[in-house]
Amino acid sequence: MTSVSVIVPVWNRAHSVPAAIDSVLAQQLPAGWSVQVIVVDDGSTDDLVGALRPYGSGVTCIRRERNGGAAAARNTGLGAARGDYVAFLDSDDVWLPGKLTSQIDAMRKNNWPASCTAYYLSRPGRPEIVSPLYQTGAIGLADMVWGCFVSPGSTLMFERGTGCCAMPAGTRSASSPRRLRGSTHHLASRRPRSRECSSISGRSIRAISSRATGGTLRRH
Repeated sequence: MTSVSVIVPVWNRAHSVPAAIDSVLAQQLPAGWSVQVIVVDDGSTDDLVGALRPYGSGVTCIRRERNGGAAAARNTGLGAARGDYVAFLDSDDVWLPGKLTSQIDAMRKNNWPASCTAYYLSRPGRPEIVSPLYQTGAIGLADMVWGCFVSPGSTLMFERGTGCCAMPAGTRSASSPRRLRGSTHHLASRRPRSRECSSISGRSIRAISSRATGGTLRRH
């Protein structure tokens, strides 16, 4: 049996988080797989409670009394994660139905302890694009000098207990909605200044190339 903990940090996005949660619950999973959805309320002032009410016990909500940013909220969620794998999803993004199985299959096939994926970016009045366009393989620190282009806030998945944790607390990031797409690149263990990337203590991240697999996430 495979279990995945999905951590969704939320701050005043009661209007968008149901779509994110629905995309997790709609994952096409093999028999015996289970998903733990953990919503971390990062001090929201809107009606997040009302937005989550229809999910009942199917969603765990942890409230932080003070807003600390998405990184701190993800760290809070990590403390409650119980799955074999942990995945992050931003509250304004949605996963495509095969995201979890495609990513875990790639990780198991290649013996990767962690991975990121590319995504579809949908913006009003503009053509949909896939980002990043990157070959499957190693991503070193030199690739990350200009920032964390793989958007791990919604694409990162790792085996729980590998040491992949600790988002830099106190940071915030804003993003356009995305649809997650399957792609895998190999990230270095730490990045110089990204606001969203987790660090991998002595381990590497893999991100599946957009030309290697099907789609896993969509941002609108």
